[in-house]
Amino acid sequence: MHDFITGRKPPGPTYAPRRTRSLPALLLVLLTLFGTAACDTNSLGGRPPSAPDGAHGFVFATTGGERMAAYTTDPALIRAARASLQRPRADRRLFINGRITRGTKGNLQWSWHFVPDAWSLTEVSTEVCDGRPRMVEANRAYWIDTVGRFCPWGARVVAEWPPVADS
Repeated sequence: MHDFITGRKPPGPTYAPRRTRSLPALLLVLLTLFGTAACDTNSLGGRPPSAPDGAHGFVFATTGGERMAAYTTDPALIRAARASLQRPRADRRLFINGRITRGTKGNLQWSWHFVPDAWSLTEVSTEVCDGRPRMVEANRAYWIDTVGRFCPWGARVVAEWPPVADS
């Protein structure tokens, strides 16, 4: 190794360049990213998740791009969600607020779901239930057993499952 200012070698031992484990680390990061993207696509992107009997499913997207599904048989809630879908995305103000529990129920990406018919669309809620789906996933016991509900302020309805044919 040379001192580029003086052009001389510095005194002392010369060290060999350190080998890093950058390739395995890079591969791990890439697999994690692609694995997450694959889960998102398979869970709510390409095909409808299974809905409870007679229920309509709605897909919600958060500000972080995470998606989740919720189901209802309530005709008024179905109409409200469909009306929201008719608006431009920037004009949608309603977000989901409801009880959550363990299990997938169509949320194949997550190990929790909204209790069918125990959620609503709202414009305001308390901050304690605001968050992202991955926060619920990372600390299910707290969210399900203590908070009991989930109300991600940035979530908006983006699709209905199964999609309804135009009439």
